[in-house]
Amino acid sequence: MAAVEAMTGQMARIADSTRSVSRSNDRLSAGLEMFFEECRFFTSDFVVPEEESEEEVDPEEIDQELEELQKDLEEQEGPAPE
Repeated sequence: MAAVEAMTGQMARIADSTRSVSRSNDRLSAGLEMFFEECRFFTSDFVVPEEESEEEVDPEEIDQELEELQKDLEEQEGPAPE
């Protein structure tokens, strides 16, 4: 009878230990996932091919595009209330 009680106690401790390890693994996984997301966020600016990073931007083209977008926005909104 004492052997059964001792074995039951040991099985309960093993179950507790297993749950504890599982929780630790979950926390570790969440931490690693967040770490990798942050690494991707910070390195995404540095992984741009050189051709794209050296592309020149024409300010006149940007102004024209902004004007077109403003016109489209005004058309969607309708006449301005007075």
